[in-house]
Amino acid sequence: MNFYFEIINFSHLDNKSDKPNSMAKEKIPEIKKNYDLYNQLLRERKSIFKEVISIQETGNNKHVLEEVIDLKHFSYNGNTCLIVNVKINKSNFYQFKLRCKDAFPMPFFRFDSDGDTHRNYIDGLSVEEQQITTPHFHYYNENVV
Repeated sequence: MNFYFEIINFSHLDNKSDKPNSMAKEKIPEIKKNYDLYNQLLRERKSIFKEVISIQETGNNKHVLEEVIDLKHFSYNGNTCLIVNVKINKSNFYQFKLRCKDAFPMPFFRFDSDGDTHRNYIDGLSVEEQQITTPHFHYYNENVV
């Protein structure tokens, strides 16, 4: 089974402001240092070669089932994986995460199917315009916000 993400010009932010997000904290400084690699990992084709994704209990969180699956990235030979999380007793809440342990200490991309509304702190936008509802994708721009 081939499973791949293709993300083109899609942002967690609503792009309602050209101003840099001065209120956000830099979450992964390694992305800022290696932004070209980050874009390569995010935008280029990735595949998994596993017929069944079997989510299991993990020791980290008793409320979440998880499966970690190796990814084949067609232009990067490092250690990349897809992480699938599903909440126990709320199967419509799931996450897909992409991780490259060689380059970044935490997942560099995430899809949330459900969950609480949160804010993207963007100068010049009203609080209402900063609200992010689910489902949504998380990824970083060149300012790592």
